[in-house]
Amino acid sequence: MRWRICRGPAGRWAWCFAGLWVLPVMSASTAPPTAAVSIERVSYHGWADAYRLRNDTVELVVVPAIARIVHYGYLGQANLLWENVALQGVSAAPGRWYNYGGDKIWLWPQEDWPARCGSGWPPSTDLPGLIAHEAAIVDGGLRLTSPSIPGFGVRTIREIRLAQTGTRVFLTNRIERLATDADFRLAPWTVTQLPADGQIFARLLPGTRLADGYRVMDEAPFRGVTRVADRVLTIERPKDRRARIRLDADVLAWQRGEDLFIERSVDVTPLSEVAPGERAQIYSHPDGDAELPPGVAYVELELAEAMHTLRAGEIATLKTTWELVRLPASERTPQAIAERLRASR
Repeated sequence: MRWRICRGPAGRWAWCFAGLWVLPVMSASTAPPTAAVSIERVSYHGWADAYRLRNDTVELVVVPAIARIVHYGYLGQANLLWENVALQGVSAAPGRWYNYGGDKIWLWPQEDWPARCGSGWPPSTDLPGLIAHEAAIVDGGLRLTSPSIPGFGVRTIREIRLAQTGTRVFLTNRIERLATDADFRLAPWTVTQLPADGQIFARLLPGTRLADGYRVMDEAPFRGVTRVADRVLTIERPKDRRARIRLDADVLAWQRGEDLFIERSVDVTPLSEVAPGERAQIYSHPDGDAELPPGVAYVELELAEAMHTLRAGEIATLKTTWELVRLPASERTPQAIAERLRASR
């Protein structure tokens, strides 16, 4: 695709492509047109009503019908998120969970789902009638708002913004308590799915009460967890089984070739207010799942906030950012990436 700045109707300047005018949505501190963020309605892989956010470097695609960011990558280049091509354009229906891929918000902790909605799976946020979100363009970004989630009495509100230039994405993930006070604790939880053929990293928070900064879940360990620098771990996935690990971490990263994806928690609650291992989680899905296309597997980078008991009208918030970095060949070693993550802000 080739975009350029053209003089549009009434003499206004706007982005144009092949005769299609797209008026960018910008914040009050409007940047020059060459560094603006545009938001447009598009059709994407069978989804007729998606939103594409672009700046001069990267683009995001969001599908409100499944409440997911399904694409993130450099302009005109491959999607770096994992996307289940077998479910593109498929609407959720009763009786099964649809593993669409991409990135979403869930309710933490998963262990409390049975008490709230009568079942530990599927996530109530992904059920038919609940998975579709209302979308609105607000303040230079996109807002997704869920219906009220039965059993929890909350709704999720997610705001997605791109930096005016570069690769940074800003995500504000909220849970709003509706109607009546709660008698249980919960928190926003983000789940980002990426292809399984990348290297995984985690930067630990100082002051962790866990001996190694992490704890293995379900007695299904990863193949290896190695400390490659002060507070930075590399995590090697098993290919033949599911595996989960919880960490006291504020930065998670995924690297494949020249591409480094970095996900951060912003303004984190002190570890003293969070149970050990409740700030981050990494999940690895095994190869050979018959419900996925052949040769397809994925990992999940997951972040959560401190849990709160919310009164009616109160909101719990998790702020996160994404960033893409193109690594020169000399900086693709675990040690070099670890040093970059140590300095990440």
